Amino acid sequence: MVRLLLILSIVLFSYGCGPSQEEIEGTIDSKFKDLMASVPTATPVTMPTPVPTATPVTMPTPVPTATP
Repeated sequence: MVRLLLILSIVLFSYGCGPSQEEIEGTIDSKFKDLMASVPTATPVTMPTPVPTATPVTMPTPVPTATP
């Protein structure tokens, strides 16, 4: 019985000495921010303004003529 009480008290004591949830989340957030700051991102490339061109003229399809 004393052994069980000793083991339970050690487990509860070690659980109580760990970092709190806020400390764990703060550590994760800071590591994630550092990681995201180190990852290069794509720089957007501006597209040039298209040069105006003449509208193409459609040519009618020639009608085949009969050969004599």
